[in-house]
Amino acid sequence: IPADIVVVGGGAFQNNEYIEEISFEGPTEKIGRNAFSGCKNLRSVDFSEGLISIGKMAFFNCSKLDFVEIPDGITSIGSFAFAEMSHLEKVILPKSVKYIGESAFEQCSNLREIIIPESVERIGAAAFRSCTSLRSVILPPNLRNIDDYLFGVCPHLTAITIPDSVLKIGDDAFFGCSSLSEIEIPESVKIIDSTAFNSCVSLKNAVFHRGLREIGFMAFASCALESVTLPPNIVIQEHAFDDYCEIQFMDGGEK
Repeated sequence: IPADIVVVGGGAFQNNEYIEEISFEGPTEKIGRNAFSGCKNLRSVDFSEGLISIGKMAFFNCSKLDFVEIPDGITSIGSFAFAEMSHLEKVILPKSVKYIGESAFEQCSNLREIIIPESVERIGAAAFRSCTSLRSVILPPNLRNIDDYLFGVCPHLTAITIPDSVLKIGDDAFFGCSSLSEIEIPESVKIIDSTAFNSCVSLKNAVFHRGLREIGFMAFASCALESVTLPPNIVIQEHAFDDYCEIQFMDGGEK
């Protein structure tokens, strides 16, 4: 891409099967919606400094791209920007990024490693849903919510640390994370929404703290929890836990 191109417009190279490499020679600031989506033979991208935003579906379904390093300076990654990239194994995000859009990396089935920088303040719904090779993630310390479906159906995810900035865990956030064996819900979390940890069939240990106010419908159903200790006066929605799970309360009570 020549140095004098500031914006790559929406759909500029969409579904171009002849492109194998992209190199940005100058300070391109914006990559538009669908700019390179469907470039199924694209194998490498060399971004230039000066990039500010990557638009919605910009590299959607570029199925042969296996590595992405996004340069410092970018602040947002659009929805579905890198979704359905079946060969993508590793992503390096810069310390400048603040927002990762919904479904940004959804169905990147070979993605094993991603480091989310501390600068990130929000990650959209389903951003890593169905990343079936993802094994561990460290979430940034200023994240306020874990949005719906964020890590849903990530069956190899074995460990996740929820930062103590999080207030809410959304619907299906960890649904079907069948290798997840333990979780600690920090004091900051007030609400765990419906089916948040549903079908985490290996989940045997869950630690809760007094800040928790509500656990949603079937939030921990189809898990391996045999007992939990919850704060008093918490609202527990229908079928939040399996019938055999013993529920105790921090004041010594039992349900």
